Amino acid sequence: MLFLMCVFALFCLPAISKYIDDRLLYSREHSSKLYSTGAYFFSEFFVELPILVVIVIIYGCISYWMVNLNPDPGRFFFFLWIILSVILVGFSVSQAIAAAVSSVNMAIAIYMLVLVYSLLLGGFIVSANDLPKATQWLLRTSYFFYGFEALVINEFEGKSYGQDQP
Repeated sequence: MLFLMCVFALFCLPAISKYIDDRLLYSREHSSKLYSTGAYFFSEFFVELPILVVIVIIYGCISYWMVNLNPDPGRFFFFLWIILSVILVGFSVSQAIAAAVSSVNMAIAIYMLVLVYSLLLGGFIVSANDLPKATQWLLRTSYFFYGFEALVINEFEGKSYGQDQP
């Protein structure tokens, strides 16, 4: 499940170079008062949203049933919703990084550092019990942590593993 989130987070990489390439055009049109920053941000978001939804649906449908996760339709749609939420956070993080730096290479490097950080503290590789009490709050700074926790609850909640048998 964490691997799926990581794969989906990599789909945000093309947005970094696109955002940096469009920066000059945005600056020129924004200075001409053609549109505001908010209008530009939301238009970019709504243009990318259908693409991200299609990617999540196609890849999610294939991987969910291939891995043989819980066959309940409600849990399947919740899975798609969580994966879409994680990819939207990744997309937003990639846009924020691209807005903060001027080089595509630097933006991708920083995004990969954020991605590795989120992967390491996502709850699968390093658990809360493995960290000292004073640093357990670091898990909550990883956006993978919330997605992974929701996917684990979605998959395993309500299942019995024989502990109720006499």
